[in-house]
Amino acid sequence: MRAGKLRALAIAGNERARALPGVPTVVELQLPGAAFDGWYAIAAPARTPAPVLAQLTKAVEGSLREPHLQEQIRNQGMEPVFIGAQRMAAIMDDEIGRYRALAHRAQIVVD
Repeated sequence: MRAGKLRALAIAGNERARALPGVPTVVELQLPGAAFDGWYAIAAPARTPAPVLAQLTKAVEGSLREPHLQEQIRNQGMEPVFIGAQRMAAIMDDEIGRYRALAHRAQIVVD
């Protein structure tokens, strides 16, 4: 794209990319069902003690304040945002439902 050989038509996420501010999102192009945001998450076993989860949460949230990590995430076209365990679980549940419905409509089955 920087060489002028490719042109970005849209960003697949719900928000414009900081690296490509002039490129619209699929939502802006009236294709809201085509939006897919990238994310990273850290999971722990179901019975992990609350103090351990709190310490892990604090460490992850603190690491996202590091400029070097923020730069690496932005270089991947994402924004570094800490959202917490409950909101992340809700996002994952929503996406599982969306992908399951999409696979059903496309008649994709797992062998």
